[in-house]
Amino acid sequence: MTSPELDAGSLPISQEQQNRSASAVPAARIGVLDRALQVILAIALIGELGVVFANMLSRSVFGLSMQWANEPAEMALSTIAFLGGAFAYR
Repeated sequence: MTSPELDAGSLPISQEQQNRSASAVPAARIGVLDRALQVILAIALIGELGVVFANMLSRSVFGLSMQWANEPAEMALSTIAFLGGAFAYR
């Protein structure tokens, strides 16, 4: 049997306590990161759909195309592709 390791205060702690304390912090941080990623992806998706729909409506109703609409739509699509891929892989 191995001896319990000592922490900074020289109190023995068990292996189970070490595992619990070591894995609890990253799991909480990963949960926050997942939530932030979901919010960013939702904003990008809603933004892209809004810009594309507004451009489509502008072309069909007014006969005018919004020249700037492609840039934010492409940036949102890239954001969704790369961050969404990272989120899906996890």
